[in-house]
Amino acid sequence: MTRTACFSLLLAASLSGCFIVDSALYENLPRAGTDLGVDGGTPEEDLGVDTDLGPADGGGPQAVTRCGDPAAPLLIGTTRGLRIDTTAADTAALTPFGCPSMAIGNDAFYRIEVVAGDYWHFHLQADAAFSEPDRNPIVYAVKADGAGGCQDSPASCATVFANACAGRSDEHFGFTAPSSGTFYIGVDDATAGGGHYALDVIRPECGNGVQEHGEPCDEADAGVGVDAGGPASTCNSRCRKIVGATAGGNFPSESEVNDNQREANVVSFFGTMSVVISGDVGVSGDCYPDVFEVNVAAGGDVMVGQPGCSSDPGFRVDLRDSTGALRGGGMPGCPAISVTDLPAGTYFVTVRSSTPADLTPAFYNLSITNLP
Repeated sequence: MTRTACFSLLLAASLSGCFIVDSALYENLPRAGTDLGVDGGTPEEDLGVDTDLGPADGGGPQAVTRCGDPAAPLLIGTTRGLRIDTTAADTAALTPFGCPSMAIGNDAFYRIEVVAGDYWHFHLQADAAFSEPDRNPIVYAVKADGAGGCQDSPASCATVFANACAGRSDEHFGFTAPSSGTFYIGVDDATAGGGHYALDVIRPECGNGVQEHGEPCDEADAGVGVDAGGPASTCNSRCRKIVGATAGGNFPSESEVNDNQREANVVSFFGTMSVVISGDVGVSGDCYPDVFEVNVAAGGDVMVGQPGCSSDPGFRVDLRDSTGALRGGGMPGCPAISVTDLPAGTYFVTVRSSTPADLTPAFYNLSITNLP
């Protein structure tokens, strides 16, 4: 098939030759009374937490108000129930280090020590014990600069900054450490002034057989899943759900939770060049996107289009690399991406609602084709 012929479908990426994402079905449904408090975080499970703070703990150690302050409390393992008060904090300690989101509220910080590749999951919410309707929580990570401050030029905002939801809705931040060293976890707000927040810090352990907050799955036989011809487990060795065509059958639907690169569904092409995956965004108050991981061979071409599209279909599609950097798409209206000669590596197709503020639901079918 020629590249022209490939582009006659809805395209979104290429492994070698053409890698096609065809949005064959979409539908906008009017909706009222959306509960923005429901989002895409992993359902609470028995987390086996190291620390679970209660009223007697007073909300745990108090965060500091300067990024880089060595007095910031060190978070070692899973800790739930941290209470944070930024009403007396310095205003806008970081605003927001080159990222486009407006983070103009007061900042507060905890500290973590990491090895490159470590995974943490942060669940931040406006504290329900306080009536502060104007809060809009934000959580982010930034590396210490070694001189009592913090670096302010992240490789990609998408990998260090979580502000997917509007208003008081919770934020879920899956953070994979890009390098070893000291990182500061910032609690911020899109609204000026300070407020009160509750923070859960989770250190998921992939392979312990317990699905923890921040893990799509965790099974004893993970790693010998259906994509490798093993037992009918759709959980791979990285605790991510497998979708598409596998040795154990076809799995044509997105599998929640798949809200970020760390939780992305892994697309399998067992014995075929094309799979169809259905899903939805903006439904039931879910303000997080759907993310699909695809491995691209050297020189792959990525194209996204929607023939005959005359208006916004209710969702947007973009392509990002493993650093979270945008490689194509992300614009309002009909998707249109054309990226050629990609380096070999892991890429992510992201589908998000076009209207994150009011979360108008959109349903899609993605036809993903790998032509050798």
